[in-house]
Amino acid sequence: MSLTVGVLAGLTVAAARAAARATSGTFDETIYLDLARRAWFEHNTEGFTELGVAPLPVMLAWSRAAVEPFDQATGDPAVYTNRVARARNNAIWWFAVPLVVSVFLWLAVRSGFAAGLMAAGVLALSPNLLGHAALATTDVAFALTVVLSLAPLTTLIESQSVPRAVALAAALGIALATKYSATALFVCAAAVMWLHRRGRRRSLDVLTLGGGLLVAWAAHGFALSPLISSSGSVAQIVTWAGVDSGRALEWLTALRGPSYVRGIAAQLYLERSGQEAFLLGARSPTGWWYYFPVALALKSTPVEMVALVAFVPLAAGRWKRDLDIRVLATAALVFGILPLAGHRNLGVRYLFPLVIIAVMGTAGWLGPSMSVRPRLKVATVALALAVQAGSFLSVAPQHLAYFNLMAGGPSRGYLRLVDSNLDWGQDLPRLSAWLREHQTNHVSLAYFGTAPPRAYDIDAVGYREAPGAWDRPKWFALSVTYLQGVFVCGDPFQAFRSLSPDARIGYSIMVYSTERADVQQALNAARLNACVH
Repeated sequence: MSLTVGVLAGLTVAAARAAARATSGTFDETIYLDLARRAWFEHNTEGFTELGVAPLPVMLAWSRAAVEPFDQATGDPAVYTNRVARARNNAIWWFAVPLVVSVFLWLAVRSGFAAGLMAAGVLALSPNLLGHAALATTDVAFALTVVLSLAPLTTLIESQSVPRAVALAAALGIALATKYSATALFVCAAAVMWLHRRGRRRSLDVLTLGGGLLVAWAAHGFALSPLISSSGSVAQIVTWAGVDSGRALEWLTALRGPSYVRGIAAQLYLERSGQEAFLLGARSPTGWWYYFPVALALKSTPVEMVALVAFVPLAAGRWKRDLDIRVLATAALVFGILPLAGHRNLGVRYLFPLVIIAVMGTAGWLGPSMSVRPRLKVATVALALAVQAGSFLSVAPQHLAYFNLMAGGPSRGYLRLVDSNLDWGQDLPRLSAWLREHQTNHVSLAYFGTAPPRAYDIDAVGYREAPGAWDRPKWFALSVTYLQGVFVCGDPFQAFRSLSPDARIGYSIMVYSTERADVQQALNAARLNACVH
């Protein structure tokens, strides 16, 4: 078993590092770099809660050594790239490897070696999971805490005891300090406890959930934040009421509580207000209720799709007699339904817990209680891993851009989904290499990302700039998120959607020759667009 753990860990590290080396810093990474720097050197963590970002995984990945004060505009570009590389290496070892190993160990103990190998192998070869494991983001860290919370929840239901309750409280608290979406884990735990309420000490269950909140607060350094914002909805209601509203507002905004409460409120506000979204050629300021099911259908590998579909009848058939299935199915319902109610349709990464739960639950079919013949177990594991490996290799090392054949593959992904599903600003190294092949590093750039192009030896000018003929860039590079009119004001690049690019960089950047008359016309239209925000 130790050999299997080593192989799975090695595969995860090798694949994630290959993707990490080939990509530039992404949106979230640059934001987290700033948040971690302020936390480490200014002892200011308010930025986390104001943005709704839980601090634990950011502080682990962006360690103090990785965030010493640095000016991206004037400093040595190598410093930026080295720090991104260090944070990614930290994230791979802190989050990705433990996720794969914990899934294997949990299933190997509960359902047998074959189930553990199948589930962990599928996850270690998952393009979507590896695409994010290569980046210092929080989604894989949250997926890890989901697994680490469901395991003690299952054992606590089997036999209620104080040590097991403490273990679950610790897991839930760490999960909430990892991502504020972990409020769904508390809902899941409460639902499972209610389903098994007979003969249990309900007071211990309540204390367990409360202990999780206390652990989360401890992970935030027992920091306090205002519970009410002077510009929030509560303040607006008080102002509308008008009865001594000034004094009431002063009192309400002085109320302080655990900082994660403010972080959860920030997340709920973003979910309610929504962000611009793109799906199958359409744009929406608040998204669609069916966005995530469609995104999952387009981005999942064939093995993951089989697991998602097969888990439904498997869970229904074994609900009454299989505790593991009941816990996993309850979690799947919570993590599958809650995203449908939100309006932040940004990426399939929000459904990682659901995919992992489905893979784990379906792999449980190989457990001893199912009486599957040994040869069939071997054949099933071999087939699943072979097909998953094919999906993995089809896009390696550009895992973030994976789309299945039903979606038309990664080359047509930009017509289906953008943002973190495909384009997170990760292809600057490939753009730099392409420019060098064409004997320049000078380019007109409309880049959906926050990494500094100069850190990748790219001399970029904004698309609105119109330099003289002597220094006009020969090439115009356009991120596909902007090409589709998302997160850019006024849809300035609409004309480019009917033009064929001269080159494609990875799967997220189109390159056009500025010597083409049709490109010059489209660029002039973009520059004349009155919308500048």
